[in-house]
Amino acid sequence: MFEDVWVACNFVKIRGRTPLIVYSFFHNFCPHPIFKYSQPSKRSMTDFLPLFPLKLVVFPGEQLNLHIFEPRYRQLINECEANDSTFGVASYIDHKVMQTGTEMRLVSIEKRFESGEMDIKTEGVGVYTIQKFYKTAPDKLFAGAEVESINVDHKSDVIL
Repeated sequence: MFEDVWVACNFVKIRGRTPLIVYSFFHNFCPHPIFKYSQPSKRSMTDFLPLFPLKLVVFPGEQLNLHIFEPRYRQLINECEANDSTFGVASYIDHKVMQTGTEMRLVSIEKRFESGEMDIKTEGVGVYTIQKFYKTAPDKLFAGAEVESINVDHKSDVIL
């Protein structure tokens, strides 16, 4: 029933502390879609993507600054930097990882702390669906998933 609906949740901070969930529903048959997604590309295999579950949604093209302090995410970011690879921000809502997320590119590591913590800049570069989720990726501290890319049709975006 909900196969053609993409649910976006964005946590907005009010006065720096109170989270407010804003739900937006985009349907493929909506007369004025903000984002229209084509079907995922048909691949014979899915790609593995390290995951960074967060209580927010990041959209392609959006920039996201993060302070990395947990050992598992320090490992994830160090690997992305060393391999020039991407990672996924998977929305974590109601104690569940959502099926759709945003692939992120590490733009820069702005600051490294003696403790190993980092301040980083990232950018959303694509959208994916999770085919198989791993709470802990094999031989890693962080989560991961086998994912399939979703092609984004930018021609049907509406300027707000």
